[in-house]
Amino acid sequence: MNCGNIIKNLEQLAPLRYAESWDNPGLLAGRRDKEVRKVFVALDATDHIIDQAIRQGADMLITHHPLIFKGISQINDDEATGRRLIRLIQNDISYYAMHTNYDVCVMADLAAGYLGMTDRHILETTYEAKYLKIAVYVPDEYADRVREAMLGAGAGHVGNYSHCSYNIKGTGTFIPLEGTNPFSGEIGSLARTSEVKIETIVQRDLVGKVVKAMKEAHPYEEVAYDIYELCLDGEKAGIGRTGILPYRMTLGQCCQFVKDKFDLEHVKVFGDLDSWVSMAAISPGSGKSMIRPALKSGVQVLITGDIGHHEGIDAVSDGLAVIDAGHYGLEHIFVLQMKDYLEKVFEDLEIVREEITQPFSIV
Repeated sequence: MNCGNIIKNLEQLAPLRYAESWDNPGLLAGRRDKEVRKVFVALDATDHIIDQAIRQGADMLITHHPLIFKGISQINDDEATGRRLIRLIQNDISYYAMHTNYDVCVMADLAAGYLGMTDRHILETTYEAKYLKIAVYVPDEYADRVREAMLGAGAGHVGNYSHCSYNIKGTGTFIPLEGTNPFSGEIGSLARTSEVKIETIVQRDLVGKVVKAMKEAHPYEEVAYDIYELCLDGEKAGIGRTGILPYRMTLGQCCQFVKDKFDLEHVKVFGDLDSWVSMAAISPGSGKSMIRPALKSGVQVLITGDIGHHEGIDAVSDGLAVIDAGHYGLEHIFVLQMKDYLEKVFEDLEIVREEITQPFSIV
């Protein structure tokens, strides 16, 4: 299986456009044309994980957290990131990360599902689609070709419908000037051509891809097309979920519930253990920035990770209990889900994963 084909599938599951602007998902090291037989799945590309991937003969490493977040000016063995990248490249392991795009498209509902939450809503919207209308003028005999190229590049999606377009027949006129190479007509003479105006809709972040496909399929050397801004409410997506717990429980019982569902030995909690909760928010990973959205949503408890002393006591003061189940404690479900997913989609691949173990000890 070609690495590029695996990546194409992963980016259908969690398209890169859903990632936060500060994030860095994607193919971070290695070859896209690498032939892959074995994939190793982990949460982080640590030294230990890379050792395991090498020992097990993995051709590709997939993690949740990117090894590279910001631009780096040097790759050498003087520091951890450089050493890890060198080892991955030396061992011809293609390394791919899927982070906040996965959080938005998979992790939020996956985690809410572990808790059996119903009536789910986005905790914080981080993505809202913006739409444009694109219209292009095409000779009759090329209309199908150009239309299919545009729709195949991602245009024409309206709600749960795909391949949407509107087509109007008309007559195009033009005069080819000196130095042109017209598809039809003669230089210096007015040409009249039977054309089709193809109109369709496209998300803003796909318009470049659609225009490129359109021009490659179009026979004219100068393609006439228009792009309009549309005032439409687009798709919304985001981090975390709010919802209703399976039954009303005390905060103390909720802590045990979270421990049982995520197979954790302990959690940290801010709030009165005897208070009752039924509406919750869950946001795997670092959840400090989710406290305000959780308060705004009206839930009684936020289940997340990486909550500091001041954030926790301030949340309680504002009326929100917080269960800190740990960054790894909640996000390790990525490893389990991704292994299952890859085994179902790529039956010929061997998928191995890290052993689920907290990266720290409490003494």
